[in-house]
Amino acid sequence: METSIDEAWKAFLCNGVHGQCWPQNVYAVVCSKLSCYLTKNVSKTVHAEDGVLDYLENLLRRRALRPQRLKLFLSASPCQRCSQRIITFLNTARWRYGVTLEMEVVFSAFYQIRRPSCELNPACRNHLPSYHDHVAQVAGLKQLYWTQGVILRTFNCQDWLYLGNFLKKTTINIRYRHYQDNLLRREFLTIMDLIGSTTYIPECNYFQSDESLSYMEPSTNWDCITLLFIFVPVLLFLVFLTFLYF
Repeated sequence: METSIDEAWKAFLCNGVHGQCWPQNVYAVVCSKLSCYLTKNVSKTVHAEDGVLDYLENLLRRRALRPQRLKLFLSASPCQRCSQRIITFLNTARWRYGVTLEMEVVFSAFYQIRRPSCELNPACRNHLPSYHDHVAQVAGLKQLYWTQGVILRTFNCQDWLYLGNFLKKTTINIRYRHYQDNLLRREFLTIMDLIGSTTYIPECNYFQSDESLSYMEPSTNWDCITLLFIFVPVLLFLVFLTFLYF
């Protein structure tokens, strides 16, 4: 099946926009140490995750998949069935083939989830899923989240850069995703009952210049600068007191 890179990039960027109807096309990109693979949903019953997992299972059967961490980018969160299939794949790799895999699942939109912000917005009422579907999808996400070897989270700016580089996007303007990604992250934590936990979903500065953005871990320089501004005045004050008394 021919998969358009431009359509895939647009789906990743736009499927998460607040108030937009449920995505008709869902894309998946799985990245290993050596390569990346792009696919999309074929029908309502054959999802993008099915294409990725079929590809990975074929590698397993050929003994071409080594123990490692895989990164799975999704333009919509996995449904309950796909969540279960990811879990089954990881268990099969470990117990049947002796290959221990970790999988980081990163998504840019919700699939059949009643977002708190949508429930408060009258313009979103036409695309809210049923409570039955919502409960089923959340149950699947929670089961996937707590599976050993799985990291489930929403996009941050470094994910956009990584994905954009794979899709060969020469210009990666992700600034307008800042609000959407932060909202998605907060609602994910709320829906998953993770508010107040030690869960960490990495973030970075969406408003750096394009030239300064590169694929790296978020910088801790700001913490050092903050400490500098706190301790230097204190130190100067102590020196002043010393001269005052002596």
